[in-house]
Amino acid sequence: MTWGQLKRSKKRRLAEVELAARETGIHGSTLPRVREHYLGNKSVKAVSLREVSKHRICSKREAIGRAENIDLLRPYSGAVNYRYEEKPNNRGYRLTVNLPLKLRLAQTMAKELIRAQHVPAEHIFDWPNRGGCPGAVARTGEAIERFGRYVVVADISDCYSSFDPDYLYQTNLLPSEFIRAALDSRELRYNLMGKVPFGYDDTEQTRPRGLLQGGAASSSFLAFALNDLPEHLPDNVVPITQSDNIIIVCRSRVECEAANNALGRYLRDNPAGAFSPRTELVWLRNPLDDGDSATASWPHRFEQFGYSFSLRERGECEVGLSHANIMKVMTTMHDYLNLLQPQQASIDDFDDELRLRLAGFPALTESVIDCIAAMLQPDFVQKLLACDRHRRCESDEVNGRWLSP
Repeated sequence: MTWGQLKRSKKRRLAEVELAARETGIHGSTLPRVREHYLGNKSVKAVSLREVSKHRICSKREAIGRAENIDLLRPYSGAVNYRYEEKPNNRGYRLTVNLPLKLRLAQTMAKELIRAQHVPAEHIFDWPNRGGCPGAVARTGEAIERFGRYVVVADISDCYSSFDPDYLYQTNLLPSEFIRAALDSRELRYNLMGKVPFGYDDTEQTRPRGLLQGGAASSSFLAFALNDLPEHLPDNVVPITQSDNIIIVCRSRVECEAANNALGRYLRDNPAGAFSPRTELVWLRNPLDDGDSATASWPHRFEQFGYSFSLRERGECEVGLSHANIMKVMTTMHDYLNLLQPQQASIDDFDDELRLRLAGFPALTESVIDCIAAMLQPDFVQKLLACDRHRRCESDEVNGRWLSP
């Protein structure tokens, strides 16, 4: 069989899962048999092995041979490497795993099975054919322009580690033996790579737990857990969810406060885990807008999904880059300038190079890209980065947050 034939065989097996789920639901009697057949099929595993190895396994004979030797229902006996990864904006650290090949294979096939059985609600964007982050950004701008300017902005603190592994079994999306063997973080052994951040105690409580950060199936499980969010919010608000980032667009201050309270209750009492959100209430406005005293102190812009949102004078929602992403772009452009200086090369191509970097943010419009390009000139990039480095050095000195031996 060719790789093309193997891929078509895998698609047929996945289509059988999708059909069984559509006809009988995830609690149907035929679905468990079809799912287990998918997980045990050597052609399916061979194609998936090639994908998770990033095509390093290029021989069909090798892929099929290794697939035959991998039993996804048998617990993984090795240790999973993990490390502490700093969160943006000095917000602490997350535990990120580096999964071995067998567990990467299991995570990928779990994600495929979940997405074949479940059709998420409209507010979920972290899903195939939903637009992802650009789709969430576009929907946010549209809701602000057409619906309301009062916004609840929420991030779930330590979302993946707060996820209750028992919920994985309750979803009925995957065989229990498969979850226990490859997806339940409590059943795995771990090995720390690198150092422990200052002030952290590397004990069982701080090792990977909940959903594995870096696992391919983790975002799909989270999307499934947050699927019923609209049912718990006030009527007519517009929720938008991308991974653990949530936006709720409302029409009034009262509605915005009610949505914020409802969101807190929903996340706290969610069967997937007791989630704790960081929330901010925002009133998007321009200087001519009048508001009551209760909203006068609310921010008039916000950042979410890696972008910034504000209101133009005519009421259009303007989407730009978040401060963190602006700094990332400036850092890469500063490195570009440093590479040019030893050769005394011309910096005439600076604008083209900058636009190439901004192409990595597909939610930006051409007008916003033009605006950023006009602002980020070479002298400005160097001066602003020098100020930011000075600010970071002062912050590091005060907080003492670098890694300890």
